[in-house]
Amino acid sequence: MRWVAFDLNGTLLDPAGAVPGEPDLGRRALTDAVVLAMATNAVGEYRDFADFVAAALSRRLDGSELEEAVKRASTLPPFPDAERALGRLADAGLRIAVVTNSAGEAAGQALGAAGLRDPVDAVVGTDATGAFKPDLRVYRAAEERLEAGGDEICLVAAHAWDLLGASHAGWRTAWVGHLEGRLTTTIPEPDVAAPTLERVAEGVAALR
Repeated sequence: MRWVAFDLNGTLLDPAGAVPGEPDLGRRALTDAVVLAMATNAVGEYRDFADFVAAALSRRLDGSELEEAVKRASTLPPFPDAERALGRLADAGLRIAVVTNSAGEAAGQALGAAGLRDPVDAVVGTDATGAFKPDLRVYRAAEERLEAGGDEICLVAAHAWDLLGASHAGWRTAWVGHLEGRLTTTIPEPDVAAPTLERVAEGVAALR
């Protein structure tokens, strides 16, 4: 294994930051945005993930509150241990990528705003394929970008559906429980499962 590929929204970055004081609202909006993206993907269409985030927030907010939430959603705060987790993996000699449903440029900007861009060697957004995870095309595009086979990559994600896609692509998988709390039993068991990013990083580093 050479690469650790992180999901971005909900894994490294906390969607609760979209609406300060109402963390569940931001997290529910992310879930809705993912569902909208998957549905659009299923009918063979594509649009920027940010459009789905804005649409999901507009179901809950109006006017200036909505405008501010949409802005904050593009620069979400990191989970408290995200930087330490990335550092642990880099110290172990692993390369770090982000494979996200966001567009690549927007993802890079979000990482920069969160102070996480420096340790990340590559960012792969879904605008490279015109499809959304867990569509296998996204994982294959990441393999091409990283010049790595599936058995050389471990996905770290807080979403069961992302682990499902990655496992079908032949990747190793690691689940962090800070978003879902409990992992569904309908997906293949991940190689690593832990409640925090730091503990996931320790487990992934030990897979080498």
